[in-house]
Amino acid sequence: MRLTDEPDCSSLPQRLNSVLPEGIRVLAVEMVDEAAPRYRPRFVRQITRSHCREGFDAGDLERRAESLLAAPSLPRERRSRIYDLRPLIEDLQVHLPPARAGVRIQMRLRSEEGATGRPDEVLDALGVPREEARIERTGLHLRIPPEASNLADGAA
Repeated sequence: MRLTDEPDCSSLPQRLNSVLPEGIRVLAVEMVDEAAPRYRPRFVRQITRSHCREGFDAGDLERRAESLLAAPSLPRERRSRIYDLRPLIEDLQVHLPPARAGVRIQMRLRSEEGATGRPDEVLDALGVPREEARIERTGLHLRIPPEASNLADGAA
């Protein structure tokens, strides 16, 4: 972000965190030379929650999820290219909310060079039609290139 006056970088994270929504935190702030080359942080993991409409059997979806996680590979095709979805699924859990209004599927998916775990692909592999579920991203882990920052590699 660009500021009009020179901020006190040491107090800025605390000031920003006091007004940011829950779940979003600034870990550190540093001044950046605007003439320096730009970089793009790359996301390495996303956490999503999918709410399925009523009519899905939670036990059946749980068995399908266990089967996906136990599979050695899950070949998929995207843009006329075959890739393996299985190594991109870190975790997959099925929950029946207390109100029993539909089923919730929680996913933790990886992103690697040339391959990204997509929640719609996981739903498809589970046999859940995309129009029967609402996908909500609840977390995103970024990797900032070491040359771009003195922050430790990991979530940003």
